[in-house]
Amino acid sequence: MAVVNSVVALSAILLTVNSMSVVVSDKKCVPMQWESVLLGLVAQSDNGKSAIYEVVGSIHYDYNKAMEAALENVYVDDKLIASYKIIVSQDESYIADILKSRCAKLHGAKIEAFCTNSPGLNYLGSWNLGNQVTDTYTMSSEGISKSYLTMFRDTFLPGTQNIQQSVAGIDQLTTVQFANATAGIKDPDVFILPDFCNSSMPITENSMASNFLKGVQLR
Repeated sequence: MAVVNSVVALSAILLTVNSMSVVVSDKKCVPMQWESVLLGLVAQSDNGKSAIYEVVGSIHYDYNKAMEAALENVYVDDKLIASYKIIVSQDESYIADILKSRCAKLHGAKIEAFCTNSPGLNYLGSWNLGNQVTDTYTMSSEGISKSYLTMFRDTFLPGTQNIQQSVAGIDQLTTVQFANATAGIKDPDVFILPDFCNSSMPITENSMASNFLKGVQLR
């Protein structure tokens, strides 16, 4: 899974689950297409100033096309402050600011399906959530100091992710809950750029993370 340096992770809240002594043995792989509702919190801090954002949207992966798309509305104190459409492919990526009708073109990122035995994915333990078994892993990714990912064992679809990283010198903690994750893509148009994005525009040097939420002031 490509972590779109942002917001792609509510952490595994395990207060009401029971730990299980289960060891993962059978290889599982994420579906070649899947999508999910995205519910997240992003906390940033820098020199004693901080901000917390709520993110509501959806995320979509098509590994056959090596593409990822995300639709994200960002709120501060229940006020909508940003709305983005993000499209990532191996060759190029885009972050479209829907409210301001402007678009930034960025370098691409590798979008690859992953399995339980993929490099950088390390099994930590398993829990019983009702009648479902979930497995928690650490995930190694460039630029991210810590990442924890919880997957449902039967479907190998994600449940939660927790990401700790530094963006432009600012500490950031992102926690995401993937709700109603399902295999397949219902609407292929999620991978189409808005009309105000120009595919021939130059690539900027800014990262996806530095573009995302850059209009929000720390306080």
